[in-house]
Amino acid sequence: MSSPELPDTESHPFDVKAITAAVYIACFVLACIFVKGTTVCSDDGWCITSTAPYRFRFIIPIFPALFTWLGMRRWLEGPNVQRDDLVVFFSLPSGAAGQGPRIGDLLAGLAAAGYTPRAFQINEDLRPTAPATGTEALLGPKFLIQEPRGRARRAFLRLALSAGPKGTGVIEVSDTESGLYAEMATYVVRDLASLLPDLKFRRLNSALPPEVGRDMKLPPRPVQLV
Repeated sequence: MSSPELPDTESHPFDVKAITAAVYIACFVLACIFVKGTTVCSDDGWCITSTAPYRFRFIIPIFPALFTWLGMRRWLEGPNVQRDDLVVFFSLPSGAAGQGPRIGDLLAGLAAAGYTPRAFQINEDLRPTAPATGTEALLGPKFLIQEPRGRARRAFLRLALSAGPKGTGVIEVSDTESGLYAEMATYVVRDLASLLPDLKFRRLNSALPPEVGRDMKLPPRPVQLV
C-alpha cells in the first residue's frame, strides 16, 4: 500500500501573479495586432490619427487577466482561510518515560466522534515530512491534521504540545467560513483533556482565564459533519 501523499498547505501567490501577467502580455500582443489606429483626412489634405484605439491595447487585456487571476487564485490557493488559535496548559502525565499518550490516541478519539482524520509529522518550518503512524509521542513532535471531507486545501489543524517541565501547547486552526476545523479544535481539546490531566485552554489572543477542558459539553457528533 502506498503512503498518503503529503498535503501542500503553502500559499502560491507568485504562481498566481506570474500566470496572470503572462495572460495580460499575451492578450496585449494580440490587441496590438488587431487594434489599429483610425486616420481621418479632411478635404484640404490634413490627416489626423485617432489615438483612442491605442488605449484599447492596454484596456482589453485587463478583462482576461482579471478572470485568469480569479480562476487561478481559486484553483491554486483555494478558499480564503482565517487563523483561530488556541493555547492549552496541562500537567505532564506520570509514569515511565516514553509511555505517555500517542498521536494515535487522539486520532482514535476524533474517529469516535465521526471524523476520519489524517495526521502528518511536520518539521520546524511547519511543513509536512511524513504521514504519522499513530505510534509517535503526542508530546514533543508537531503534527498537521486534516479531515478528507474538508475541501479547502489550506484548511487544517496544527498541533504542537511541549514535552518540557511546563505542559503548554498550541492548537493552530486554519479554517474557512464553514468552521469545520474550528469545530474540530474543540473536539481535540476534549480528547486531550482525557489524555492529559488538568488540561485547560483559552484563545491565544484572549485575556480571559483558561477554561477547564473536562468541563466542555459537546454534541456526540460534530455539527459540521451532520
